Amino acid sequence: MKKTLRTADDKLGTRAPGTGLALATPAPTASVRDLEGKLVQLENVWSQGPALLVFYRGGWCPYCNWQLHQLSESFDAFASRGVRIAAISVDRVANAAALAEARGLPFPVFSDAKLAAHRAFRVVHELDADTVAKLRGYGIDVQAASGEAHQSIAVPAVFIIGRVGGSPASVHFVHSDNDYATRPDPDQLLALFDTLPIDKP
Repeated sequence: MKKTLRTADDKLGTRAPGTGLALATPAPTASVRDLEGKLVQLENVWSQGPALLVFYRGGWCPYCNWQLHQLSESFDAFASRGVRIAAISVDRVANAAALAEARGLPFPVFSDAKLAAHRAFRVVHELDADTVAKLRGYGIDVQAASGEAHQSIAVPAVFIIGRVGGSPASVHFVHSDNDYATRPDPDQLLALFDTLPIDKP
């Protein structure tokens, strides 16, 4: 793992160009696979209350490992607020399951190898040939990790999804950053949940 840099407070809630969804956008859904390989609807994550949806690059990314570790350490603080966490990457089921087991993650980890959720939330990063070659130099084959023909991963992003007054679930916070070493930390996200006007369980 490599420690991420904390997003500057004045940058919190910004989006990388061309990524993410506008605030108040109805929460999209998509079919993803759980760690048993079963297709599930992503909307199940926020059907019972607010959710923190985390798109990470893959189990091979040391910064993503640190981010998920931090969220795991703060799991009880999120749970006490009724917040469900879910993490998604393009990793195939076996790779996602290996990461979840290795890190002892207490929240759902989903495989979106076919990019359905990534496209719905507009966080697809198509790697150029130079980046693919550079990663292979580090022993990382993103195509093998996903098991698909594409060379795409997630732009690291977090979404807060919830309801207001029983209305349909919508997007209340978005943050995405092309700088994969910089991420919002759990304390920042918990503070947001405490101030956002969304229904709490």
